[in-house]
Amino acid sequence: MRFVPRKVPTPAAGRLAALLAADDDRAREPVAAFERAYAHLVGRRHAVALGGARSAFLLWARAANLRPGALALVPSYTAPVVPAMVRAAGLEPVAGPVERGSFNLDPGHLPDAPEGTLVVAVHTEGVPARVDALAEICAARRWVLAEDCAHAALSTLHGRTVGTFGAAAWTSFGKGKQLNALGGGMLLLDDARVAARVRELRDALPLPPPWSALPGVALDLAMQLVTSWPAREVTLRPLVTWPRLVLGLDVLTRLFEEPGTSGMVRPTRMTPASARVGLAALAAFPDEQVRRRQLARLLVERLEGRARVQVPPPGADAAPLELAVAVPERDRVQDDLLAAGIDTQRTWMVDWMAREGRVGVDPEAARLEREVLYLPVYPTLSDDDATRVAERLLASIH
Repeated sequence: MRFVPRKVPTPAAGRLAALLAADDDRAREPVAAFERAYAHLVGRRHAVALGGARSAFLLWARAANLRPGALALVPSYTAPVVPAMVRAAGLEPVAGPVERGSFNLDPGHLPDAPEGTLVVAVHTEGVPARVDALAEICAARRWVLAEDCAHAALSTLHGRTVGTFGAAAWTSFGKGKQLNALGGGMLLLDDARVAARVRELRDALPLPPPWSALPGVALDLAMQLVTSWPAREVTLRPLVTWPRLVLGLDVLTRLFEEPGTSGMVRPTRMTPASARVGLAALAAFPDEQVRRRQLARLLVERLEGRARVQVPPPGADAAPLELAVAVPERDRVQDDLLAAGIDTQRTWMVDWMAREGRVGVDPEAARLEREVLYLPVYPTLSDDDATRVAERLLASIH
């Protein structure tokens, strides 16, 4: 059977044109154009482009004058980078429990916290958190709501795009994300004063050198080659299959998974090349997100009631980065899928409190870290291959 990769990156549109464009005195223009276009797409007044989502959060925390030492409620099940960047901003992360269905922060069981507390609503894998309820709670308790939309571009809740509920939101445009700009991120907000201050802080950073985009372009081209068919059959398939089944080694995770605190405390600027690539990618982006939705619905229809799938809250329309399924005996199931030519990835989210030695804070977070497996929903996946993924998963878990 034809090999199904865990992920096929969306091609970086216009990558060569972006490299060939001269970065002269007008180098900031593509960055500003990308900011305007993305703000319009999402529905926020201001967007500020930076070197990544972490840079966006750190500069926003500084510009918004978040009080040093203030508490920040973070989902107990999340990427390790989230509590790490909270600490890098001088705040103290506190775990909030996650819902069994959505795998996101549970508005009904938030811990007590003083005024000025920051609530970080992470839209895990593109499934919206209940940010409408969180926004009401934050207003009542004088907390500050912010949204991590790194996986959730154009997902909506009650017809409203996520990233528009909080005081600020941030997203990411790395090679593995839904919009591939070969790197970079965006801060989204409505407050003109804070946006202006973030731009001041951003513009004081050094401009990235013109050659800094070259490694990203080379890696993107290599990934496009090895994930294409039929090249994947003689490149990617043996690379992931034999090390995993014989040695228990996940080569792709070893090569590409990023340490949680890497690059945390040094904000950077978006390169003009990334901004040009991002602008070119926007033309096809809405259609690609529609395709992700279609594939996710197909998988959910096949799996519903027979496997524990991450469930969007009522009124949500998720465009997931991948479809998360909680699977007991995950290692065995993953090996079985790979033997059948289907590559999957276990979650990179963690029970971060347990990682810090504080066990038993949220049993659901520990369970999700042990069990969650990601199923592919990249836009080039065919309906037949998606059906095959679902059927093989069901055969393995039952």
